[in-house]
Amino acid sequence: VDQILSYEVDAVLSLTEVPPAEARLLAQHDVELLLYNHSSAAYPVDLVSCDHRAAGRALGRRLLELGHRSFAFIEGPQMSVLAADRARGVMDMLEEAGIGRKDVPVAIGDFGYQSGRDG
Repeated sequence: VDQILSYEVDAVLSLTEVPPAEARLLAQHDVELLLYNHSSAAYPVDLVSCDHRAAGRALGRRLLELGHRSFAFIEGPQMSVLAADRARGVMDMLEEAGIGRKDVPVAIGDFGYQSGRDG
């Protein structure tokens, strides 16, 4: 935060968790804080987030519209809420089309190219 403040910025867009003490320090210096892809925070802050579950549903719907009926899925890291929401959306759409979760092999990746190849 000290380094950020040294640049005399007006605002900070953070893609990672900002501890409450650091958020308070930014506020004390009149620096606006915006959290990206967070659904909540332990302090008052503006949040901007994508609807990852809806995005997963849209992906599943598109693949079904293209005529695909056999699927395998490379899911993101198990600790990623975003990856879980995306996976849930895809799987929900497939289930609605009569494709059960047990019929979709799942590999776990880390959003990297190598884990995609491995999956």
